Amino acid sequence: RLAQGKRTEIELGDTATVDALFRRNVLVAGKPRQPARILDPAAALDGHAQKVPVLQKMQAATARAESLPPQVSDQAGQTYVRIPNGAMQVDGNCRIVITQPFYMATTETTVGRFRKFVEATGHVTDAEIHGGDVRIPPGTRRTGKEFNWKSPGFPQGDDHPVAQVSRRDAIAFCDWLTKVDGVRHRLPTEMEWEWACRAGTVTKYHFGDDARELGRSAWYRDNTANGTGTRPVGQLLPNAWGLHDMHGNLLEWVHDRVGPYPLGTAIDWQGSMDQQQNSFVARGGAFDGTAEDCAASSYRPVAGWHGGHEFAVHHFGFRVVRELPQPEGEK
Repeated sequence: RLAQGKRTEIELGDTATVDALFRRNVLVAGKPRQPARILDPAAALDGHAQKVPVLQKMQAATARAESLPPQVSDQAGQTYVRIPNGAMQVDGNCRIVITQPFYMATTETTVGRFRKFVEATGHVTDAEIHGGDVRIPPGTRRTGKEFNWKSPGFPQGDDHPVAQVSRRDAIAFCDWLTKVDGVRHRLPTEMEWEWACRAGTVTKYHFGDDARELGRSAWYRDNTANGTGTRPVGQLLPNAWGLHDMHGNLLEWVHDRVGPYPLGTAIDWQGSMDQQQNSFVARGGAFDGTAEDCAASSYRPVAGWHGGHEFAVHHFGFRVVRELPQPEGEK
């Protein structure tokens, strides 16, 4: 969809044109998103019919979360940090309220952890079934079953983020963790992801607005030999809440289907409910992106950064949310 609200068709084989349009927010974004604001939940809920019970729910959830460890680990060896609940304005009149604190993985899921899952379950990834997708160097494209999580199109070690995984693969990994750990693990919603990435900030990046500082916090084109591959997770500076690589290394699948943001106040929003929509959102930046591409991790993703449930590509990975234990009466 162009800025004028019209649709256009382009030749998908022309990858240079497609990638350029994706980077310029032409196909889906329509117009740049307005700057975010962190809101007091009470202010975000002004005029909402459920204001009082929602605020009470949030207060109880906060108290419960503060009685739990600020950091935990799962059976695959992943560390998680506790993320508070809260509210933010993400675009014009869209106010998002996140009622439940949650744990989020401090890094993207690694090759080594994904291998544990495959060895335990026998899972076969979509790239191994349908073929993966490699678009490096920029303007080129290679596809085939030889491109998968074990050989994504560039060298990787066990401490690199796993790539060439689909959203379906990511969900299967989360379901496995849920089974072995006895605690629900899942993909974050888009708004949980952005809330966690921002860590209380409203700037272009979680550390500020100066792109010259990006290389201290993110692996992107300028510090990965012009976008030739991923780097080990957790090597660069985290955000204020302890999360690494939110602006780079790999884009990250989230729960939501692609769709417009809601108007007014949305409580625990989970994206479009249109079951006919087979495009899903990924957030963040990637090793082959520019500094401006990585800034999109604090904004709405564009058509280049979403794909169907079984789509796998060289710069998509994922990060896991671990839910906090719920009281017996709420399970």
